[in-house]
Amino acid sequence: MEYPDILHTLTKPDVESIPSETIVYKLDVDNNIVAVNRLWQSFALANNAPELAIDQVIGKPLMQYISGNITKHFWQTLLDKARLANTVLHLDYRCDSPDLRRFMRIKVYRGDGESLHFESALLRTESRPVSIHFKRAQQRGADAKVRCSFCNGILHKSHWVEAESLVTGQKSVTLDVIYGICPVCQSTLDSL
Repeated sequence: MEYPDILHTLTKPDVESIPSETIVYKLDVDNNIVAVNRLWQSFALANNAPELAIDQVIGKPLMQYISGNITKHFWQTLLDKARLANTVLHLDYRCDSPDLRRFMRIKVYRGDGESLHFESALLRTESRPVSIHFKRAQQRGADAKVRCSFCNGILHKSHWVEAESLVTGQKSVTLDVIYGICPVCQSTLDSL
């Protein structure tokens, strides 16, 4: 039986219990993206990210799409833990758009051999009072803020805050950011 919502190499056992509104992708032993579902494509295009379209990501290393050495280290640690675990790992994270806070949960588990399966589900959304666009800074400058790649908190005066708290009274703003990991998200990963 063919599963038209799943592209490339995801097979029947991979998809039997996955809710239809879940973004699914699979990595091979070398952490290359080898399969995604149609919702991946829809999400990428709806969020103005054609560089994440299916034909752009299949066969490419996951780390190519992750910004910042600290964030790459975080993800590599997650991948290593998932390969060693005899269980499914769950992590909550945020995948915000300029106008929405998206609260998500990722489920990671080992497949055949050393492959890894990821299921990312939307838990809820909240409207932002201010439209906030994030622009990746080329280097850390006086105006660049550190943004946690997992919870989207912003480091401000040694505290992690919501971006909205930095831009009150405006309708739309662009913040220059570099990516890192806040202590809470790092502690969550360490405890897995």
